Amino acid sequence: MRLVDASLPIGPGTVRWPGDPATVLHRLATVQGGDGANVSCLCMGTHTGTHVDAPVHLWATAGDTESFALDALVGPGRVVAVPGARLITAAHLVLGGTCMGDERVLIRTHNSERRILRNGVMATDYAALGPDAARLLVRYGVRLVGVDGLSVDPFAAGAGPAHHILLGAGIVIVEGLDLATAPAGQVNVWCLPLRLVGADGAPARVLLGYDGG
Repeated sequence: MRLVDASLPIGPGTVRWPGDPATVLHRLATVQGGDGANVSCLCMGTHTGTHVDAPVHLWATAGDTESFALDALVGPGRVVAVPGARLITAAHLVLGGTCMGDERVLIRTHNSERRILRNGVMATDYAALGPDAARLLVRYGVRLVGVDGLSVDPFAAGAGPAHHILLGAGIVIVEGLDLATAPAGQVNVWCLPLRLVGADGAPARVLLGYDGG
């Protein structure tokens, strides 16, 4: 099996949504300074880098990141290529290969080819999901949806229709994926968010496994 790491590296230069906190890694103790070990303090937002959104991101009394079903985060899925489109429609997903029965769908767009999440600057013209695409994924019974932008919604929409449709249906949203080296097709998905109690989101390590080496 060939593994692809679809996670963004997290550090001071990690691209972030406007208004979100910067990532700061500060050494509290150092071997060089005479301490017995290096120990650091990490400060970052819950939606930093590759991350999952929890329902409480939108609704005050909804589930947090601990509410995710573990079997939704791990299992077979599909990488769907949708090149060129800035607003992804249901028709784009169908043409790209999404089919009923894919429980985990990761959508690779020109965001990955442009490497917009790797240059440290927030790009607002990223490709994102339209409401009809989100509703199609719900109808197909998808349990996890991943995108290669910082949001499933267009920048101007904020946490808009796609967020509400997907999270309202109990679908795990994964944002900030790096799919530049992830070919379209069937794939095994391991999405492992940090187990943050009460959190509205959590950074995640996402690995994709391709059968056949």
